[in-house]
Amino acid sequence: MAGLPGQGTSRSGAWLSAARAAVASRGGTSVKSLMLAILLTAAFVTDNCAAEQIPFAKWREILRNEAGALGVGPAVFDKAFKGVTPDLTLPDLLKRGQKPRPGAGQAEFSKTPEQYLNRRYLLRLVAQGKKLHQKHRGTLAKVETRFGVQKAVVLAIWGRETSFGTYKLRHYAIRALATQAYLGRRKELFRKELLFALKMLQDGVATRADMRSSWAGALGLTQTMPSEFYTMAVDMDGDGRKDIWRSV
Repeated sequence: MAGLPGQGTSRSGAWLSAARAAVASRGGTSVKSLMLAILLTAAFVTDNCAAEQIPFAKWREILRNEAGALGVGPAVFDKAFKGVTPDLTLPDLLKRGQKPRPGAGQAEFSKTPEQYLNRRYLLRLVAQGKKLHQKHRGTLAKVETRFGVQKAVVLAIWGRETSFGTYKLRHYAIRALATQAYLGRRKELFRKELLFALKMLQDGVATRADMRSSWAGALGLTQTMPSEFYTMAVDMDGDGRKDIWRSV
């Protein structure tokens, strides 16, 4: 790690103090305070690790300390990272001797228009969408009234992202996000998302089993990033949970 020991150590103390202060403000409950603290943490670690790649185990221990400063307990962190190693099969990684291929993992960029806009597949989604429109008409109407998003748009996003929840997400979000934060082209972005994912586990809003994701760590029926859960998720049915995995 660049600057360890020495300058990096003193700088880490400054960043940790800033992160703790952000979490502590307003009792540690402000989403803005949490986001500020996580951004500070991500910026510090990315800056210190950029110059020299450190072993994953060492990187994980640094992350463990930073997550702890944001309220993620050791037991939660260790359980989340149990058995986790970098997944070198993921796209968008910076590997020695290889040039990064931006967008390689995104269907929008890796498939031809004909493949991406597969007519047979889209017609099947339309048929499913019509059935779900009837089944969830009341809920969709409430969403449209409250947020101004048309029912068809909600169904289109749900269908395109996970085939209305039938698509089986292949990745464990913590591993995917950790790999991208450690070896990816956009380390700071994914480190922020990783810290939010750990926060979700700490807060009890998700279990390890819930953390199935895309290669980029997107979760749930409409592929929500962990940070978006804290800024955009809504409890529409009033059961006290923001369930992005099962509740329509």
